[in-house]
Amino acid sequence: MEAGQVFHTTLRPIPAWYLPVWIAVTTPPIFLLLILGGIISVLVLTIRVLRQKVWLERSVCFRILLGILLLMAYLSVVIGKSNLYNGWRHCYFMYGPMVILAVCAVCDFMHICASKRLRKGGVLLLTLQMLLCVVIIAKTYPYEFAYFNLLAGAHPEENWEVDYWGIGAKDALEKVYDSIGPCSVSDATEYTTLHAWEQSSDELRAAIEITPNEKSDYLLVDVSRMNRFLKAAASQWWKGGTGIYVLHVLKEQCEPVMTFYSGRTLVYALYENPWV
Repeated sequence: MEAGQVFHTTLRPIPAWYLPVWIAVTTPPIFLLLILGGIISVLVLTIRVLRQKVWLERSVCFRILLGILLLMAYLSVVIGKSNLYNGWRHCYFMYGPMVILAVCAVCDFMHICASKRLRKGGVLLLTLQMLLCVVIIAKTYPYEFAYFNLLAGAHPEENWEVDYWGIGAKDALEKVYDSIGPCSVSDATEYTTLHAWEQSSDELRAAIEITPNEKSDYLLVDVSRMNRFLKAAASQWWKGGTGIYVLHVLKEQCEPVMTFYSGRTLVYALYENPWV
């Protein structure tokens, strides 16, 4: 799911803009600007080389090579119609060249900018962004993977994939156990809660039972997955199963008894089972 649109491997393949948009909404703003600056510098240097028909110093050639690698990786995804699940995690290998280009953009800024005060301001801004990232990671642990910048909107879970493979479900179950105690829980969105339960402590597994929807005390919901299923079911190219009715009732008629956030992003929600 991206920007509220749901894609499918065969029924509705991802478009060419899928990867750039995901990178844009999940990268800290200052880093994103530096990456864009680095890419623009590669384009300018490439045009200069083509016009002069003479290769420049090694550092310039290295930048152009990084740009070519990024372009090849992107084209391989688009032309090869690669399957990208849950955001752009299958393309994280591209982040290395992007970081190097961002560092090159910093060097260019320090070299071109004549104002000493402006250079100090740029360094201060970059330092603050890095410190903010540290604070966000520490504050949102273990949901730091669900970071979205302001470009993703006020409620990222409504329009973007947040959790995957139930990474946050284990922490959610631990908090349910600490707050509620022994109970039965069902995964209303998929099987990831069972996987998280299997990785939990013996004490938790003895107290919390994973049961089908119709028998559980509570329903644990991966919020972004719920929104994805509901949007897909509302489309003309995919029909949801019986579980869609359960999710629709939970979203439209029920209030969660517990919520689990990563910053401003709602990752998981726990509902009392309305059918018990």
